[in-house]
Amino acid sequence: LQVTLCRPKDMAYTLRVEGERVLSAFPCKFDLPVVVPRGVIRASGLLLLGTDTAVKLFVDKSPGLNQIDTTAFPRGSDLGEIVVPARSTSAYQYAHVPFQMQITAEDIVTAMTADHRLTVTYEDNGATIDAVLDIEVRDAPVREIMIDTDPGWAVAQVQGNKVADYDVQDAAGTRGIRVYFQEALLGHIVLNMRLERTLGDASGSFTLPKLTLRDARAERGYLLLKAEKGVRLKEQKADGLTEVHTASVPFHVPEAQRAYRFKSGAWTLQLVIEQANAAIHA
Repeated sequence: LQVTLCRPKDMAYTLRVEGERVLSAFPCKFDLPVVVPRGVIRASGLLLLGTDTAVKLFVDKSPGLNQIDTTAFPRGSDLGEIVVPARSTSAYQYAHVPFQMQITAEDIVTAMTADHRLTVTYEDNGATIDAVLDIEVRDAPVREIMIDTDPGWAVAQVQGNKVADYDVQDAAGTRGIRVYFQEALLGHIVLNMRLERTLGDASGSFTLPKLTLRDARAERGYLLLKAEKGVRLKEQKADGLTEVHTASVPFHVPEAQRAYRFKSGAWTLQLVIEQANAAIHA
């Protein structure tokens, strides 16, 4: 790199050099390039290492460098404020050049778990599922998530804090609901969703769809059933569910008929719609 100044300098002079490099697919190893000025009596300085994204950096070799506290690294210069990495910063000091630093870069995999609160309602020959998904995102933030469900059910609503938009995609017998956020989120995310389906026959049966958070490490929750007056929802087939008392569920649904708890996303529930016999009193 050859730099030509507009006029000679005989005092201290600050020069900012910015560079970039395309890395291979993670995980990968690379050597940090060192800027070595020519014809100088002494070259020493400080180095700040870090990242702005969900990437882990491991220093494999660092001959010629001594690690110091990050607070010792200056945050400004004659050219203004120095841009400091937002994550996983570490600072080093060197007394001469060239030094060497070999780095391994790895992706941080997002860890997600989900707690479900599902309310199934049957009325007017149709069924609706009102779902509250409490999602915990750890290790790395997410800008979007994918929730899989049955393509036979229409997606009527997706709402939540920082939700920008959502898109419904059908592929290979699965309906995927891709939820986009206004910014990368970490921590708890609460989504409110509604699925709807017209059943037609008021004395038939139907299978409830699951709402599966793609790539989630664990899913658990509660499921409550309710119906309009004169109709009972009876269990025809259930797998992966434990029936509990409706009062023991951590959310209240008036006139709930049945309640279940599940500890994984691999559950199945098939219901029969049963019309109650009319009673006439004179």
